[in-house]
Amino acid sequence: MVIIALLTYVTSTLPEIRKMFFWQDVVEITAFDSSKYIVFHNSGDGKIFISHLSLRSKELGHASTLTINKTVDSKSFLVHDLTTPTKDSYQWGTGRPISEDLWQNILKKRRLTENKCLHWIYFCTNDHNYQQVKTFITDVTNSFREVSVEGTLYFRSGRDGHLISQDINLFAVPFFKVTKACGAPDSWFRQP
Repeated sequence: MVIIALLTYVTSTLPEIRKMFFWQDVVEITAFDSSKYIVFHNSGDGKIFISHLSLRSKELGHASTLTINKTVDSKSFLVHDLTTPTKDSYQWGTGRPISEDLWQNILKKRRLTENKCLHWIYFCTNDHNYQQVKTFITDVTNSFREVSVEGTLYFRSGRDGHLISQDINLFAVPFFKVTKACGAPDSWFRQP
């Protein structure tokens, strides 16, 4: 009886003993669509504080920071809304074919990130919206375009509060405003 009680006690305290000597802080971005949300999963040993996500792309000539400032319990998810929906969201699309010449022109004009007729939406590869957009565009136009974006997630350990950084690979996909005022993207580069 004593042996069974001892085994039960040891088995039930092993996770706590492991945490004392081998603490793990593990955070994963499970979904990211910069026009809507970012979803974090904390599979580590304790609560963590997510500070911010830094984004950089040389190809786009762009750098920004998404402030999160939220706590996530161990073995839990956090859904963080990034923007409020806009009335004209239905006017944006990415299904039009993009020729290689047009793509090179878009990338040369880095300041197109400020263009009112084009914006970039960032995704992580396992986001379902990204997978749907990529499949749809590839099937319909066979000209899916994306730009690599470097991300760094900053969070604080639940054990001692020290700052941890974690690199994340993301992609930016161009979305064009489908209105008469914007016209076709090809026309942006035509000489008057």
